Amino acid sequence: EGVQTSVRLEITKGSKTALEVVPQLKEKTSDYSILIKGTLARRTNIDIPIHDTASWSRALFTKALAEKGIVLKENSLPGLVTTDKSEDFYSAPLSEILALFLKESRNFLGETLIQLLGTTSPASDKPLAQLGSEVLRDYLAANVSSADELFFEDGSGLSYENHVTARAVLEALKVIAQKSYFPVLWNSFTIAGVDGTLKDRMKGTAAENFLRGKTGTLTGVSNLIGYVPYGNEFIPFVMYSETTGATLSRLHTIQNTASAALADYLKSR
Repeated sequence: EGVQTSVRLEITKGSKTALEVVPQLKEKTSDYSILIKGTLARRTNIDIPIHDTASWSRALFTKALAEKGIVLKENSLPGLVTTDKSEDFYSAPLSEILALFLKESRNFLGETLIQLLGTTSPASDKPLAQLGSEVLRDYLAANVSSADELFFEDGSGLSYENHVTARAVLEALKVIAQKSYFPVLWNSFTIAGVDGTLKDRMKGTAAENFLRGKTGTLTGVSNLIGYVPYGNEFIPFVMYSETTGATLSRLHTIQNTASAALADYLKSR
């Protein structure tokens, strides 16, 4: 629907299906057609390319709006439309976005968030990701005494140009735990033995459904940071480790054991 393109068939019956889709643009005109040629052994569906993708997208979008009772009126400017009704569309709450990012390690969300942070910068002569990193750096400098040990090149943590120390990250986690927005972060962390990247770890230990954290995995690296609740406080922990594919499972066991021991200790106090 919405594709106003002529299709010409040059198909014969054969022992096997071997079809070729050939776009054809007539010389000195904008007329566009598609030729499908070859042999056909049985009924089949054929995907054809769409030349005028703007018109096609608009037709499908118009139909979808009409099904919701929104009628479009043609505007005097080609390709633009106005509506009888107005609609405001909002992003999902940051709390939901953070939960997807932290629990499932959907790294593209981290990249999107750092770029969005860049839009708050008064500067405009640099890429958004770089501006976002600078905004983050300024925030850390104002809140963490060892901020000079925290350097972030990207928003996902996948770049090997990111350089941090466990000491500085631990301090940052302590500071964040005192902020008014901390509950949003706490609810976004993956729960040991329950969901996210820690779903299958620490099961049957004191940490299960108690400790919350964030994994960080790159080739040669396996990290784990997070918090364990203690009364009205949240005790942060940081484990940064180098590893190999052959030793990763053993390293996870060590991290799980240490995390469970911390959870057990705090539960018993």
